[in-house]
Amino acid sequence: MKDYNYMRALWAQFSPQMAESKEWNRLYHKLQGSLSKNQRRQLLQLMDAVNVHSEIISLESFVAGFRLATGIAEETMHSSYSFIEAEEERACRQAEQ
Repeated sequence: MKDYNYMRALWAQFSPQMAESKEWNRLYHKLQGSLSKNQRRQLLQLMDAVNVHSEIISLESFVAGFRLATGIAEETMHSSYSFIEAEEERACRQAEQ
């Protein structure tokens, strides 16, 4: 994974961390009771891998959204967008149809 120190800080600030749900805990403890020690270890390794994968996807999605937002901001700063002109243009197109 790329090293996005600043983006990680923003992501941590704006992305709420999901608390473990009661249902997840209930299912985990129910399953844990029926597994051997080796199987429990494998289950925990699987859950760790899933959590890491989810975190990577979440961060990458945040970075992509941030880049999109900065691109949109940059575009709008360099063009003189006018809501009134856009509405008039839209009304003209509708009238032509």
